[in-house]
Amino acid sequence: MSSAGCADQLGCRRNTLKRVVSGEASLKPEIALALELIGVGKAEFWLGMQASYDLFQLPQACNVA
Repeated sequence: MSSAGCADQLGCRRNTLKRVVSGEASLKPEIALALELIGVGKAEFWLGMQASYDLFQLPQACNVA
């Protein structure tokens, strides 16, 4: 599936999806729920993955500051 098709199916903009996939933006609950509704895992799974990524990034962000 193309990124445009995936974004359409999720009900978000293509740029938003690109930013989430590249790690430039956080996965929002709305997109997590949309993923669940199209059958791509549970929303809790996606939000858990986002939380794990955020915690992993935190020490690097603190070292830069």
